[in-house]
Amino acid sequence: MLLKRVKGGSKNNPIYYFQIAESYRSKEGPKHKTICTVGRVDDVIKNGTLKRFMESIARHLENVAPLYSICTGPLMSCLRRPRI
Repeated sequence: MLLKRVKGGSKNNPIYYFQIAESYRSKEGPKHKTICTVGRVDDVIKNGTLKRFMESIARHLENVAPLYSICTGPLMSCLRRPRI
């Protein structure tokens, strides 16, 4: 399972979404199957949904520190604005 950022909208007005996906191998090579769309990146970060989601996953893991640093560290700052 992975969390990926995908681009939607138009070329002049792109909108970025988070999706939960499953990675698998096919004859053509590795692929991703979308499980669900979490929401727009700006909304998910602003309203705290992503942080709650990551904390929920962390409750099921033995080593919480690395995952929590992803929620609050440099990864979150790079997701706020897409690079051009």
